[in-house]
Amino acid sequence: MQTSAISAPPAMRKWGDNALSISVSTWLATALIGQWLFVAYVVLFYGKSLIGNDLQQWSQVLPNGIVEGEPFGNLMIIMHIMIPAYVMIAGGLQLIPMIRNRFRKFHRINGRIYLTTAVLTSVTGIFMILTRGTVGDGIQHLLTTFNGLLILLFAYFTVDMAMRKNFAEHRQWAMRLFVVVSGVWTFRVMLMFWLTINGGPVGIDFETFTGPAIKILNVAQFALPLIVLECYFAASKSTSQLFKTSVSGLIVLTTLCMAVGIFAAFMGMWLPRIS
Repeated sequence: MQTSAISAPPAMRKWGDNALSISVSTWLATALIGQWLFVAYVVLFYGKSLIGNDLQQWSQVLPNGIVEGEPFGNLMIIMHIMIPAYVMIAGGLQLIPMIRNRFRKFHRINGRIYLTTAVLTSVTGIFMILTRGTVGDGIQHLLTTFNGLLILLFAYFTVDMAMRKNFAEHRQWAMRLFVVVSGVWTFRVMLMFWLTINGGPVGIDFETFTGPAIKILNVAQFALPLIVLECYFAASKSTSQLFKTSVSGLIVLTTLCMAVGIFAAFMGMWLPRIS
């Protein structure tokens, strides 16, 4: 007897696929809104100060920001702050299916620029940590550096798969790259979500910007999105509608938490500095 005779109706078979597609589209839309709000903040705060030659304003936000007599180090910081504004816009455009499918030439050109700027962001970020330091302790610096190294590694595999014309693997590595490139943004969103649900800095010492919660967030900024992404890849290949639906629920939960963090970050961190 053929198994198709006792299989679930077509509508039921498609339910998990539809749920997965809708949940991923919602996650992407929410992430892009949040990232482009962050880009607006970077342009209006850092960009305005740069154009007005008032870089000392950066010291209000950045530890060991602009230092007199260190032109090369200052250039690295300027690049590390301003380049991600383009990286976040370009990265999001690479993931929108309509743009990828209908404007392939733009997708290729934008992808090359995106990869180059993502690598520059990683290199300048690691340079800043090694030469200027940043907030937190040594463990946090190592975790942030590890995120930067993941960017370089994932960028390599993204290019390698494209050159091999293995476009299925290329898209997966590009999505992994997008996740780790977004680490700095993700950390801020997670931090504001944590502060919101706890009503304050639980597990965080803001005097030194250390504490168990900060270390967990340093890992979670790249590990948690990667885990969810790998679950999505597995669900996309699975024939189990239950598994697809379960992963869809995980993505929806992640999206809701992200939305709370984005709203809190925009209202509490970004908007007050550009108002």
